[in-house]
Amino acid sequence: MLTLLSVPSVRAAELPLTHLTVMGSLGGTAQYRDIEEPFWKRQLSADSGGRVTADMSPFDRTGLKGFEALQMARLGVISFLTLPLSLVSSEDPEANAADLPGLNPSMAEMRANLTAYRPVLSELYRTRYGLEPLAMMSYPQQVLFCKERFERLSDLAGRRIRVASGIQASMIGALGARGIVLPLGDVDRALANGLVDCAVTGTLTGNALGLPRTTHYIYALALNWGLQIVLANRVVWQSLAPEVRSFLADELAALEQRVWDQAEHADIQGFACDTGRNECTDGVKSDMVLVAEAPDDRELLDRILRTVILPKWAARCGEDCAAQWNRTVGARMGLTAEAALQ
Repeated sequence: MLTLLSVPSVRAAELPLTHLTVMGSLGGTAQYRDIEEPFWKRQLSADSGGRVTADMSPFDRTGLKGFEALQMARLGVISFLTLPLSLVSSEDPEANAADLPGLNPSMAEMRANLTAYRPVLSELYRTRYGLEPLAMMSYPQQVLFCKERFERLSDLAGRRIRVASGIQASMIGALGARGIVLPLGDVDRALANGLVDCAVTGTLTGNALGLPRTTHYIYALALNWGLQIVLANRVVWQSLAPEVRSFLADELAALEQRVWDQAEHADIQGFACDTGRNECTDGVKSDMVLVAEAPDDRELLDRILRTVILPKWAARCGEDCAAQWNRTVGARMGLTAEAALQ
């Protein structure tokens, strides 16, 4: 478990009493358990001398869909929201523009592409929803857990695979498999009941969900990541005292960095625990088989990105949206998003 560090900010005595209502991200993740919940429920109070406090509940225990939560934040029913962007990508294609499957082979690339696209996302949520973006971060790499043996991505043809979003389903479809979108909390049951043969999720998240009980093989190749955004209703945000906004901005900047650090840590721990290595300290030691990255699979993902993912995404996002992507992420990656001809 990572230690939460205090962040210097305005003096606690200067802060007016402030109480926040927060909807957190996915409650079944190490991020929520080890960082997010302690941050909102304890650290804000500790760092502010009890002047700033918060109540929170995880997003996936509310019964809301992603876009419903976004609309509730827009209306001010939810004041602060941590939203996994894959959950709203069917309504807002821009949401996964920096995290398209096959785009980011490493966390360094993920962070660089998010930095390039961040101004676009910030402006989108301000103008389309009246929300103030306060932090952006990512879950660990999303990898394959499978019941049956495989050695390369082409071996997945014909299998039913749990995915988190439609864009992941497009990638899985291009491999000749069937992508089935399921909430995180349903994954273990779906595997146990034979609804799916494999699942895409984070390495340590899969361990926490008990996937080593229902699957036996885990792939070392990152398919994509899992961007999240922390948003505040702008009316609520602007109504806070300036010194409270300054305090929260400092705290959330540090939270963002801790989540990135935790994601890197979770990748190491996830693989260690899933495969039963001695370095495992944050999960349950299991005996899964680690499938090494096949020599040509990175090239296969890149080809699917260029010929399937980008054209489909550009068609959904529109000409202006694709042009913004080409000027930002596309420019640094040497890629061009052009809508597929109908």
